[in-house]
Amino acid sequence: CSCEESQYQYSTLIAISSDLWLILLAQNHVIWIYVENTYKFGFTWEIPKYLDLHG
Repeated sequence: CSCEESQYQYSTLIAISSDLWLILLAQNHVIWIYVENTYKFGFTWEIPKYLDLHG
């Protein structure tokens, strides 16, 4: 995937491990599986109302 990180604004960045990252893109509510500096795949995800991303 030729995705550029600069074109997205991350609302949250969760470190699962040193090799696996879950990146939530606030712009289109897509979680990308980020493994070893490569976007493996992405999928849409509805943000739960009880989840406060700005806290």
